[in-house]
Amino acid sequence: MIFWIIAAVGSALIILTGRTWLEFVQRSDQLNPRITELEGLLEAHNQRLVEVRERAEAINAQIDRFARRGVQRDGTFPAAAGG
Repeated sequence: MIFWIIAAVGSALIILTGRTWLEFVQRSDQLNPRITELEGLLEAHNQRLVEVRERAEAINAQIDRFARRGVQRDGTFPAAAGG
């Protein structure tokens, strides 16, 4: 009698585990194309961030060059700013 109880419980666990695994695999198959799409978008955004950083560095370098020449950030010269 106890053998049949153990067998029934074991069978139920195997069936539930199989169903859970099947649902997981099916859901995973549904999500894979979306994940790939989002990875592509993320890569494009990362590339855009790199471009923006490079442009910002170039602009800051240009501002520093102007500052060394005596041009204020607002485009005026120091003598004009004082008075």
